[in-house]
Amino acid sequence: MQKARDRGFLKSYAVRGIYSNKMKSFFIGLTIFIITVFVLTTSLYLAGMRTIVEDRIFNSHQATFLNFDITNINKLKEHEYVEKAGMGNIMGEYSRQDYKIRVSYMDADLRDMASLSDIEGKEPSGKNEIIVPKDYLNHLELPEEIGQKLKLDLGNGVEEEYTISGIIQKESAPRLYVVLVSRDYVEQYGDKTQYYAQLKIKDASSYGEEELKTLIQSIADENQVEKVNYFSAYFSYVRGFSPSQTLAAIGVGVLLAFAAYMILYNIFYIFVLQDTREIGLLRLIGADKKQVKKILYQRGIYLATRGIFIGVSCSILIAGFVLPNGFRLIFEKNLIATGKSLILTVLYVSLVVFLSLRIPMRRIKVISPQEAFSSSFGESHIINRKERYKVTPKFLALLNTGRDPKKRKGIIISLGIAGILFITAASHIRSIDTEILARQSYPNEEFKIFLSQENSGKEHDNVENYRILQQNNPIDNELIKKIEVLPNIKSVREYKGTLAEVVINQGGSSYSNIEGYHQEAEDAFKKYLLDGTVDGVELERENGVIIKSPGTFKEVYGWDVKLNDSIQVKTVNGELELKVMGIISAYESENAFLFVPESILQNIQPLDNYNYRFTVELQNKDLNSQKEAEKLLRNIIGTEELEMDTLQDSIGAYEIAVRSTKRVAYGITFLIIFMGIMNLINTLITNVISRVVEISTMQIVGLDEKQLIQMIRNENLYYLGSISIISAIGGGILSLIVYHIIRNNPIFGRLPYVFPFIEMMIYIIVIFIIEEILLQYSIRYLERKPLVQRVKN
Repeated sequence: MQKARDRGFLKSYAVRGIYSNKMKSFFIGLTIFIITVFVLTTSLYLAGMRTIVEDRIFNSHQATFLNFDITNINKLKEHEYVEKAGMGNIMGEYSRQDYKIRVSYMDADLRDMASLSDIEGKEPSGKNEIIVPKDYLNHLELPEEIGQKLKLDLGNGVEEEYTISGIIQKESAPRLYVVLVSRDYVEQYGDKTQYYAQLKIKDASSYGEEELKTLIQSIADENQVEKVNYFSAYFSYVRGFSPSQTLAAIGVGVLLAFAAYMILYNIFYIFVLQDTREIGLLRLIGADKKQVKKILYQRGIYLATRGIFIGVSCSILIAGFVLPNGFRLIFEKNLIATGKSLILTVLYVSLVVFLSLRIPMRRIKVISPQEAFSSSFGESHIINRKERYKVTPKFLALLNTGRDPKKRKGIIISLGIAGILFITAASHIRSIDTEILARQSYPNEEFKIFLSQENSGKEHDNVENYRILQQNNPIDNELIKKIEVLPNIKSVREYKGTLAEVVINQGGSSYSNIEGYHQEAEDAFKKYLLDGTVDGVELERENGVIIKSPGTFKEVYGWDVKLNDSIQVKTVNGELELKVMGIISAYESENAFLFVPESILQNIQPLDNYNYRFTVELQNKDLNSQKEAEKLLRNIIGTEELEMDTLQDSIGAYEIAVRSTKRVAYGITFLIIFMGIMNLINTLITNVISRVVEISTMQIVGLDEKQLIQMIRNENLYYLGSISIISAIGGGILSLIVYHIIRNNPIFGRLPYVFPFIEMMIYIIVIFIIEEILLQYSIRYLERKPLVQRVKN
């Protein structure tokens, strides 16, 4: 009974202590709240996005059967291992001024697997009904209205009037709009041999990768399907995260836990110091160390419970509004994952709070009642000064910062870590110049114009149709001359090549661009040579081929190619064996991985004109000049057979990727900075509040307001200087390490190292401004009561 009363007293005393010092409680609760919100919101968001991705991946297909005989579609749909089979036909992709349209037929099952089932209206019937994206109507400045008429040329060479039977609600890719036609349209205008089928296997996740592919191949054999394309996104996803990704996620979690621990530890440590007199009083009236620790632990638990509860509530609200159909996803579709996230977050934050409390509690063991009751922070260091030192504001500030090394180290380390991470993130992001990245594919030119493989036939890898397109090649001397006489054109460079079916790694075949090269390209190859030779004479003599980017080649074709390997190329006269005689690291042509002397192209595909792309370089390269040149070029190449990519399009694509990187890097860093600033605010305010009597006594013996401001400012500058030095040195070292790691990345490796001086100065200025604001607050706090009353209290 007595123990129960003791527990009740200790709990009520702990709660009263919380409400008696609201500022202290506010800082602790706010820090716990922020950690909880960040951890749980991130967990719910990642779990939700994972579910969305899984739904899209697992609701999609595992393989595509090309050149599918549509008479077998019902047999395929009813197969015992097939959950769903969809049928489609890609009619082609056609350029229309500054955008493209992709004309396709897709049945209901195929649309569902392609996440295009969100359609307002009905399926098209007859050859003059179509489904269009709402973005396309917006682009044409037309109302989103079913039943309206639209005049279009869908690639059959005739502009006809079509009725919109449905509108796709899903957002389209930039400048590419999918127009869905009916089966009747395909039967009249399409190539009936180019139907394809996509299939979704029942319980696909229960199979291993090779087992699933074997099953799919057996179904293909049953349906006399020769060409099978596996959905790489599905198989990549089921393989799971790579070890490096897992280690990166663990590293971020550990880093956040350490930063949160340092901040909470410092806050709790300071508050234990502030409670020294209270601890001494409790000890004098009979409380033992165990009871005192219980009181302080209960205060921490009380604040943690409320901070976590409020943080959990806010996290659910934030995630619910941020995620698509967020609340339904959290509470219905993803309930188990939500429960796991809640439990793990509570355990994570509770562990951080417990560890943060554990070390400050040890100080209680060394506090005697006499010491604790005589002073809030122990003996003043002023009495230990040597005779040669004058008592100046600067000297007093130095003594004050040296009073408690643990408190000093805590605030410097917490904001130092934040500064290091901020500088590392800023350095990496500042190094990512989107134009430099884009220039890796556009070293000199601003425009690339090429034969459209999509427009060469009903199926993009149709070699015969591509050959026919090259026989009537629009990239001829007449076109080149038209472009060369345009204003601001510096040079036009042609590239020769063709499309061929290539037998890769003694296995299946793949369609690939093979580019011919001449002396100028041979000289460029020498800069990138990794192994072998690029000598054109030797390659002509032995039917040699050069392979570009062996790492990427392996990802695309699954073949770790080596010198002297053989590549079989199917030609109009049979097969041609090419010998791998050279391997290069990179080259400006992203269209091709295989390069041969121009004379060998004749043995692959006899043609008069092998031009398949050309580049345009401008004299004035500013943005306005590029826009003007683009308009002129699009007017000249306004034909279905040609497409154009621009430097600005590439820059825009990189900018989207960089924005995502910025959000992640700065998001984590700003959270740590914010918690560190909370720690700074708490430390600087308590530095003054806890020394009210001492400061007031010094004012009585002659310390004026100007000297007081100088003393507090010098204390603040000591912290600022230490944080700045640690951030600059640590951030510089860590950012260099990160730079050297990513230097091996084929995309980011060529970027220069940039130290973020501007961001570093902003970080220092922000901390200085916060310190100055707190300085003014501290002075006003001291002036609330008369000097004599402050000394008495």
